[in-house]
Amino acid sequence: MHKYLIICFVIILTMMSNPSSSYAHSSLQSSSPEDGEVVKHSLDIITFKFNSTIKEGSTFTVTDQDGVSKEVESADIQDDVMLGQLSEPLQTGSYTVSYEIVSEDSHVVEGEFSFSVEAGEPEESEKEAGDSEENQDTDKEKAEQQPDKADDSATGEKNKGEVENGLSPVIIGIASIAVLAGIGLIWWLLRKKAGE
Repeated sequence: MHKYLIICFVIILTMMSNPSSSYAHSSLQSSSPEDGEVVKHSLDIITFKFNSTIKEGSTFTVTDQDGVSKEVESADIQDDVMLGQLSEPLQTGSYTVSYEIVSEDSHVVEGEFSFSVEAGEPEESEKEAGDSEENQDTDKEKAEQQPDKADDSATGEKNKGEVENGLSPVIIGIASIAVLAGIGLIWWLLRKKAGE
């Protein structure tokens, strides 16, 4: 009988020591531009870096300070990076980026962040058109070379992602109590049967 109790205890201990499987949802590690950043040039590429692989079907939207949506041309996904291409460069103003990604475990994670653009007035010259292309290439290179580091200072903020349809700690706690109660009942029944 002690053998069954020890086995049950080891199983529960193993389940409780590895809760990461229930929290394997992706969260935003970094972005370009970053939350709160003031960008000094117009831009048409937004880069998202997550802490784990994301799946196709992940999307994002960009709205300006007046709530007007900006057209997204494409959202290319490669492993844990989503590279968003806008149809037109963002000009001076405040913008909010809302994303909805499908994490590796198929849970949908939503979040948002904001930034501002303070671009100079565009001049119609070939030199500036060339500079704009160089900036785009630089943004793409920056997205590919972005370091793998988490921003631990804002873990609970909305820009780190909110899990939909995931397991909350309350549910896990209730399930653990139910499992312990079931094991206690089984132990009590086995002990009662052994005493007869």
